[in-house]
Amino acid sequence: MRTIVQIIGLSLLINAALAIPCSINFMVNAVVIAIALFIGVPLLLLASGALSVTSRHATANTPSWPIRCFIAGILVVSTLLAPYLGGLIVDYRIRNAQNASIAVIKQLDQWKSERGQYPAVLSDLMVDQSQLPSLLRQSRAYSSNGTNFWITLSRPNAFIDVHTFSSIDRKWRKED
Repeated sequence: MRTIVQIIGLSLLINAALAIPCSINFMVNAVVIAIALFIGVPLLLLASGALSVTSRHATANTPSWPIRCFIAGILVVSTLLAPYLGGLIVDYRIRNAQNASIAVIKQLDQWKSERGQYPAVLSDLMVDQSQLPSLLRQSRAYSSNGTNFWITLSRPNAFIDVHTFSSIDRKWRKED
C-alpha cells in the first residue's frame, strides 16, 4: 500500500513539474505526449508480459526488473495528465486577462471620445503596464487602426487558439 501511495505522489509531483512548461509551449506538450506513448506504453507492455511469464514460475530468484519497468511505465504514461494541467493554467491566464481588459477597454473608449481615435499602441494609454496580466503586456496583444481596436490573447501552448476582442462587435471571439 505504501508503494502505491509513493507512486501516486511521485506521479503528481512529475505532473506538477511538467504542467508549467506545458502551459508555455505547444512543443513541450507534443514531446510529453510522444514520450508517454512511445516509451511509457511499451514499458508497460514489456513489464506486463514479463510479469505474466515470471508469475507462473515465481521463485526466490524471480527478477524484480519487470516490477520496476511496470512502475516506470505507469509514471511515464501518467505524464499525459501534464498537458491537461498546463491547459488549465492557460485557461486561467486567459480568463484573468479578459477580466483585466474590461478596465482597459473603458480607458480606450474614453481615449477615443477625448481624442477622436484609439491609440496606436497600448503604452500611449498606459505608461505603467506592470499591473496588467502578462498576456495583455505582450506587444501583439493590442492593435489599432485608429477607428477600431483589437485585443488578441494567444494560447502559448496551442498550435492555433486565439481569443480576440474587437471594438467593432464589442465581444470576445475564439478562433481555433
